[in-house]
Amino acid sequence: MEDRQLYTLYCVTSNGHYTAIQGARPTYDIQLLERLVDIVEAVRPGRGQYYELHIARVTEDWTPTEAEWAEIKRIQRTL
Repeated sequence: MEDRQLYTLYCVTSNGHYTAIQGARPTYDIQLLERLVDIVEAVRPGRGQYYELHIARVTEDWTPTEAEWAEIKRIQRTL
């Protein structure tokens, strides 16, 4: 049986992170989130300077994996 991975799109800032769309649930469809990155970037200026978008693997309880937490922290330090 295949173990499907859940993903969530996060907006990461220098002092925190949150889901890019409030109330959005994780999805198995990473391509959907990749398309959403382009949409969010089009309507929200400042990507790379004030915030970054990150598609993170999450657990069944919607928490980023340990590796994703480390990546979110790394992104925060670069902003």
